[in-house]
Amino acid sequence: MEFLEGVTLKDYLASYGVMDPKTLLTLLEPVLTYQLILPEGCDPHVDISPDNIMYLTDGRLKLMDFGCAREVGGGHTMTVMLKPGFAPVEQYTGHEQGPWSDVYALCATIYYCL
Repeated sequence: MEFLEGVTLKDYLASYGVMDPKTLLTLLEPVLTYQLILPEGCDPHVDISPDNIMYLTDGRLKLMDFGCAREVGGGHTMTVMLKPGFAPVEQYTGHEQGPWSDVYALCATIYYCL
């Protein structure tokens, strides 16, 4: 994983409070774009949360920590760890995870930031 200079989005919010919706969505555009262009057959991130998004010193946000997803056979992806409040129900129940799992976690992250 590359070195990223900054603080986690969680720490940023703890210091500065909630974000303006327009600013937040503009900053999250690279993360949202990543979700839209995720190649067919590519494992989803399955660990998106404010502590896995860095607020860089240049003012950008960047998704990090792609090491939590693991393939468990038959093309199914499972998460090694859960983040309450950001993990979708399929991570708790052991059901198949996919890009929809990341959409849920991104939406929970946006809600948290607002």
